[in-house]
Amino acid sequence: MISIKEFIQAFTPTFTKQLQEIYDNKGGPPAIEPETAQLIAVLLAMKKPKEVLEIGTSFGFSACFSAQYLAEGGKITTIERNPGLFETARKNFEKMELQDKITLIEGDALEVLPELRKQGKRYDYIFMDAAKGQYINFLPFCIEMLNSGGMLCADNIFARGFVTAERKDTPHRMRTTHDRMRVFLTEIMNHPGFWASIVPIGDGLVVAVKRECTLDNQ
Repeated sequence: MISIKEFIQAFTPTFTKQLQEIYDNKGGPPAIEPETAQLIAVLLAMKKPKEVLEIGTSFGFSACFSAQYLAEGGKITTIERNPGLFETARKNFEKMELQDKITLIEGDALEVLPELRKQGKRYDYIFMDAAKGQYINFLPFCIEMLNSGGMLCADNIFARGFVTAERKDTPHRMRTTHDRMRVFLTEIMNHPGFWASIVPIGDGLVVAVKRECTLDNQ
């Protein structure tokens, strides 16, 4: 008997040839799982965001993938702190001819996000896929900069199963991530300004929508 993950992947459409080439030659950390990408595609196709913020560019696959679903004139701002991944992503954006749609920022998100907030930036969709232990620290900036009715997605919230395990069964090197991710999940799932759900797909995805009646500082 195959796993549920394998079953879902068997029905998941393949990427375009160019996207598949980027996916296969990533040269970096794992990309979003194909089944997770398909769910995000459905969400973005419904949302049609104009302004997108991505925290954690990696080698650029998810930004290239998401660019297909932007509203007319839509833009993606994506942040990557690793110089090697930054350069790989830059080349991939050029390969896909997406330089006009994607703004790539090199730097630590915890330093870049305050600057974006100071500039008054607002987003319709925010995608978190960076250091898992930092999600709880990214969250206040995301809440403030996300437009009412906007969508926040956070990938890899299971951290390869380490977050779902008991703390005592988690390797010491993963315990900070374990603890911080659980704090993040508690915060986002119980935040009065969001409708949120944990979706057990890929390595776990949080999907949250900012309530339209929410004050910007909630």
